Amino acid sequence: MSKAGLKTGAIGFVDALGFKGIWQREDVRSDPMAVVRKLLSITRQVPGYIGSGQARRQVSVAFLSDTVVIGVSEGIAEFAKLDGVSAPGIAILGAALLTQWVTRKMAEQPAPLSVRGCITSGKYAIVDRFVMGPAVDEAAMNAGIAEAAVVWLTPRAVKAVAPSSHRSALVPWGVPIKGGGRFKTLCVSPFEAPEAAASTEGDRAQFKARLLATFDSDRVEVAMKRQETAQFLEVAERHHLANARKSAKKAGE
Repeated sequence: MSKAGLKTGAIGFVDALGFKGIWQREDVRSDPMAVVRKLLSITRQVPGYIGSGQARRQVSVAFLSDTVVIGVSEGIAEFAKLDGVSAPGIAILGAALLTQWVTRKMAEQPAPLSVRGCITSGKYAIVDRFVMGPAVDEAAMNAGIAEAAVVWLTPRAVKAVAPSSHRSALVPWGVPIKGGGRFKTLCVSPFEAPEAAASTEGDRAQFKARLLATFDSDRVEVAMKRQETAQFLEVAERHHLANARKSAKKAGE
């Protein structure tokens, strides 16, 4: 940390959608605490997903009710070097990898959950369950404004990874924003996680079905989020298939 006590790096805010009143859901009613156990388990596993030893120590995680806050210090660049990518860019890509994993784990049984959030960069501190700093404020302010289950990058974060050729996990998309309009940015693809790289069409269909089933409501605003999420998943899947074709072509050369 700096003398001011704040780290520099990337911050990801991931909120579980539909958490309010989740105890009423049919698949939760018999064991509401299963949701809490699931969220606690996910939070504890996050740092280990990025690696071990020194790399893992560059990751901080806080669990605030239905929100997972992930911090990745720019120090991660010492252990995950990528050609042509700055330390801020590597921290952003690290946060994207971790939010990608959280998105997939949240969608698993028991009690599948969809998430939305954003990733930004700057100064932050995460100590136990306390989070603070300008990057935290920016991420918290923007995490809930998307009208879809999507994790997107702020303009600051996009700048950090813009020159990079290592951003296959990020999908260009116009994120629908509360109040109207769309913000064209990069979004985290749930289909580019390492464990999903060799997924079949059936695997992807099951993932999409679990995620979209979380929008089980007749309310118009919920139905709209479901429609937008379905559209994003289609775009992300096409992006995944295009990446797979490129990789296969490269391997055959």
